[in-house]
Amino acid sequence: PQKGVDFNVEDEYGTGVEIKKKMFYTSGRKKFNWLILKAAASDNFPGNAGSHPAAHIRDAYDQTLAEKFNMNLDIRRMDHCLVFINGQYWGVYEYRERVDADYFDHYYDQQEQYVDNLQYWGGMNVKLGSDTAWDNLYYYVTSHNMAVPAYYQHVTDRLDIMSLIDAIVLGT
Repeated sequence: PQKGVDFNVEDEYGTGVEIKKKMFYTSGRKKFNWLILKAAASDNFPGNAGSHPAAHIRDAYDQTLAEKFNMNLDIRRMDHCLVFINGQYWGVYEYRERVDADYFDHYYDQQEQYVDNLQYWGGMNVKLGSDTAWDNLYYYVTSHNMAVPAYYQHVTDRLDIMSLIDAIVLGT
């Protein structure tokens, strides 16, 4: 019965409203236009039906582990809270950062027009920007011999190999 909730602070009235509070003890970020309240039971890892049943903590665990050990990965910081709606207890939730234009601006000093944010969940989804550069790189890797140093260098100039290794090690 728990449902996720998005808190999107929109500027419909021209007031520039945003949440101005440090929400995560491991980050100096103090301004948010969007936060996510996530029911922990929404961990629907694609292997649910088979040998990898839903763990209900997997995503939060992976994100926390990656941050704690300074893995070369983007993470969504999170913390826990109790949720009451109209006085009724709804349970324990996680509140999280949303990876969006504001996220990239804060952590990487990159404006929205310079970011391609892609998500793969049952297929490629473009969250921000375009998938053209990724498609081109994927085609390059699959059509060239990576044992040739010049071809491999072309890829490593465009792809953070250590981040890819950390993602594989973590199992994300």
